[in-house]
Amino acid sequence: MTVCRHLMVVFVIIGLYSCSEEEDSGMMPEPTETNIQVYTDVVFGTEETNSEKGIFFSTEEGVTYTREALQVQNESEIDFVFYSNSQFSFFINPADTDAMKNFVQAELANARNTKIQSGETVASEVSVDEFEQITTTTELKNLMVVPNEASLLDTFPQLVLFETSTGKKGMIRIKSLTTEQMVADIKLEK
Repeated sequence: MTVCRHLMVVFVIIGLYSCSEEEDSGMMPEPTETNIQVYTDVVFGTEETNSEKGIFFSTEEGVTYTREALQVQNESEIDFVFYSNSQFSFFINPADTDAMKNFVQAELANARNTKIQSGETVASEVSVDEFEQITTTTELKNLMVVPNEASLLDTFPQLVLFETSTGKKGMIRIKSLTTEQMVADIKLEK
């Protein structure tokens, strides 16, 4: 009787181990990457205020730099530049040397090549309401960023899509734009 009990216990343990192994291998959900980087109420200057408020943005640091604060050591960390005057507003890829010279009179050493998509084409990709709901990197990775040179629309809020030179995708939600500043929230992959 004792041998039978021991065998029964062994079979039960083996059965439980087998079942848990099958459950682990086939039933475990894939891990979700929930870590996204979020910057809120980022202030960008305009042509009139760019010496007081930054126009150069680093996604690594999460800050805007004024032309005066931009140093040789952080020039290579700039992912996009904001330009706005009384006629139009847009984001500039720092590697676009012509736009950098013509609009912000600057050239960055080792400039990053960031894809930027703005204007009406963004609305077909994602809505402003969907921006709030983005909580995982998976949602950002699925964005298709098609670079263009479109100006911002006259309605707010609106979105701008970007993909950094390292392949990280993100979105800028422009909350407001005045003659003095633009305020935005930014979400991107970590």
